[in-house]
Amino acid sequence: MVISVAWVYLPGIEGYILLPKLLAFQVCVVICLVGWLAKTGWGREVQFRSSPLNLPVLLLLGSALISAPATTHPVDTVVELCNLGTLVILFFIVANTITLNRFEPVLWGFTFAGLVVALIGILQYHNIAFLRIPSNALPSATFGNRNLAA
Repeated sequence: MVISVAWVYLPGIEGYILLPKLLAFQVCVVICLVGWLAKTGWGREVQFRSSPLNLPVLLLLGSALISAPATTHPVDTVVELCNLGTLVILFFIVANTITLNRFEPVLWGFTFAGLVVALIGILQYHNIAFLRIPSNALPSATFGNRNLAA
């Protein structure tokens, strides 16, 4: 998922430039959800693990849903709510499938990938290397874009 979403890039899309990446991310999460449900007998054997993060995640989703009618841009609100819902689903999938001893290699992989992405962003920012890599944001957005993703 991390690799496939990063490579989704459609040149020429100016407004809503992240929608293709968001769609690719949501498709990957749906595939993970279907796999998780298939593993648990299509939901019959699902046992949610207790976590101190479950309540804050659900409160964040609830507060976003409650505040949605007060927004001035309904389409943007729906897009952001879908994104937040996708992230909440991903949180519950990861929290209920990955054990602690399996999580350490995942963290090391994310750390390595984050360092590579940050290094590329810093080199682009200083006009040293990787200047022709297609990107959704200009190199001036390095620390708010690439490092946030990392």
